[in-house]
Amino acid sequence: VNAEGHSKTHGLVRLTWQDAFVSGDLVIDEKHRQLFTMGNELMEKAMQRAGHLVSIEEFDQIASHLAIHFEEEMEIVAQSGFPQEDIT
Repeated sequence: VNAEGHSKTHGLVRLTWQDAFVSGDLVIDEKHRQLFTMGNELMEKAMQRAGHLVSIEEFDQIASHLAIHFEEEMEIVAQSGFPQEDIT
């Protein structure tokens, strides 16, 4: 906060969870919330390091989480009885 009481902002985009995103499956919804958190943390790190690269490891971490997430989500959807042709 500066002397005039204003905080410095950097125009960071922030992912915000909304009720419209709720799938109705508690596991999927929790994992989606985790992805929002991870995305926000990655964007915040990138902004804090303005002029410096975010590490490959940080991108790999979220990419690995996404890969596992999609596999698990497809299993949950398949087990729900949703028509297979719609899943594919």
